[in-house]
Amino acid sequence: GAIIGKEIKIRFYSNNTYILTYYMGNTQVTRKFFINKWGNFNDFNIIIKTKNISQLIESGSDLSAKSGFFFIINDRENLCDKYHSKIDILILNVTAGTIQIAYQDNSPQKAADIVNTLASEFKQYELEKKSESSKKILSFIDKQLSSVYETLKDYESQIQNLKRELRTNNIPDYANIFVDKLNEFDKKISEIKLQKSILAEVGNFMSKNEIESDNLEWLVMSSKYNENLKTILEDLRKYTINVENLKVSNTPNSFTLQREIKLLNEKKSDFIKQVNYFRKQLDTEEKELLKSVNDVEGSFNELPETELEYNKISRIYNVNETFYNLLLTKKAEYSINMAGFVSSNEILEIAQVPNKPIYPNKNTVMLVCLVIGIISSLILIVIQYILFNNITSTNEIKKYTDLAILGLVPTYKKQIPVSQLIVDQNPKSSIAEAFRSVRTNLQFISSEDAPKVIAITSSVSGEGKTFIAINLAGIIAFAGKRVCILDLDMRKPKIHIGFNAPNNAGMSTILIGKTNIEECIQKTNLKNLDFIPAGPIPPNPAELIISARMEETINELKKSYDIILIDNPPVGIVSDGISIICKADFPIFIFRSNYSKRFFFEKINNLVAEYKVKNMSVILNGVDQLNPGYGYGYGYGYGYGYGYGYGYYEDVPFKSELPWYKRIFTRES
Repeated sequence: GAIIGKEIKIRFYSNNTYILTYYMGNTQVTRKFFINKWGNFNDFNIIIKTKNISQLIESGSDLSAKSGFFFIINDRENLCDKYHSKIDILILNVTAGTIQIAYQDNSPQKAADIVNTLASEFKQYELEKKSESSKKILSFIDKQLSSVYETLKDYESQIQNLKRELRTNNIPDYANIFVDKLNEFDKKISEIKLQKSILAEVGNFMSKNEIESDNLEWLVMSSKYNENLKTILEDLRKYTINVENLKVSNTPNSFTLQREIKLLNEKKSDFIKQVNYFRKQLDTEEKELLKSVNDVEGSFNELPETELEYNKISRIYNVNETFYNLLLTKKAEYSINMAGFVSSNEILEIAQVPNKPIYPNKNTVMLVCLVIGIISSLILIVIQYILFNNITSTNEIKKYTDLAILGLVPTYKKQIPVSQLIVDQNPKSSIAEAFRSVRTNLQFISSEDAPKVIAITSSVSGEGKTFIAINLAGIIAFAGKRVCILDLDMRKPKIHIGFNAPNNAGMSTILIGKTNIEECIQKTNLKNLDFIPAGPIPPNPAELIISARMEETINELKKSYDIILIDNPPVGIVSDGISIICKADFPIFIFRSNYSKRFFFEKINNLVAEYKVKNMSVILNGVDQLNPGYGYGYGYGYGYGYGYGYGYYEDVPFKSELPWYKRIFTRES
């Protein structure tokens, strides 16, 4: 029992030996056995027969070495539970009485064998149930035969002794006449004795309270009073079932349970009374027969005493012999009856080993996967739609704010390492035309011929404000205006990177009085376009921007430049650039298509309302030229994030335009 359910490894050690290994807890148990010979292994007798043993022998002298072969001795109950759960029985036709037995397993041969065996066993079970009653009657008859046989032997011995006394083996004729007269009574007495034995056995079962016993059923059926007893027995079983069911849902003292128990006891009493009544009837019949026998015997009282004794014993012997023959006849009848039992069930179709698996069904799996894929895609699309919060078009800008739209800047199809000047590389490109449109729209806001200040900001990093600042300044310089770009994003400066210039001195050094403006102005390759970088990162950029020196610097630059374009930090993160936005002639707010969130409008609306910003306008950046409102930006910037170097957080790196099938499930963030 200790190895039941355990993995037992087998290793073929030599041409005539093998080793069995298993674990008892953490202890390894190893035993060696001989091939083709029986051996005892933990109360199991085991023998392994094999051919071509040389191919199975594993090298090495370590008896506990790992083996690739193993077997498991399964627990019968666990194995039955395992197989039972896989059996499926289906009623095919109630009228025809046909059923289908199905079994699924990884081994097709095993599945077919199990189904065929179940069908065969079902037929065998029916035969056993049919013959069960006959077997029990035969067992009862055998018991009676054994008892009567012993009685016959005893009386036969007495008859032999009396014959010796009479010194003859020939029975007188009148003695034979005496015996013949009593034969009729003997047969009836033998039948009564059989019925009395059956009723006695019935009473024995009732005294043991074995109401559900099958033995009680066949005893009742064998009685000559079976119809009367059968009706009461059926009532007994019905009340017994009711009592057992009520015990589950009622307390022992409940009225309903006690009432059913009382009815059951009454039925038991009726049954016992009926059995006793029938036994008394049989006793009465037997007494009457015995009286008739005595009357017959009385007519032969003139016989000598020895002969009379001989005839009496012979009659008793004949009675038992008749009873014995009756029992033999009954045994023969039930034996013949049992041999003639035929199953009423037929196996209509033998289970065949399937050529292909029934599960998983390839077509069904593919269909299910397709349906799941479609449903998942629809769910994903719905979730994307519900959760989608990006700005994609000018319609949304008009929906959430009343600010003027200064223009749209399309997606640049080539990668830009950092926010560089590109309008001079291809002046006839669509992106250059977009900046020209912005430049024209600025003239509609204010056409005064005086130096102007353009302040550019955004909500967060990555929306393209530095790129817009550099290229807007470049397109204005193309028009003959003198333009100077100021980098006031002193927490994360990028203007100098866009022009590939040093950042040793700039706005930070000008505002603290360390350098003057002329020392910090740097020229570009484009005529009329200069810039002042942010300079070394200061610890207090907000205080420097709102200082009086800032206003003086702008006024000083207005003497030399027509346009002062200021790249401010994103106002959605820090408030450094708000003061410049309020004083600028052209405050511009940048949104990036498919990147900026809709709730950013709340910031710009609050900015306009709270600080009374005038002439605030919007540029939508990163618009897909083929599908306006959707784009992927440029690929500039380094991001922001408070931390090392006074940054805000890292910018999103450049992502080239994705194919349409990836864009469905991909969103810029």
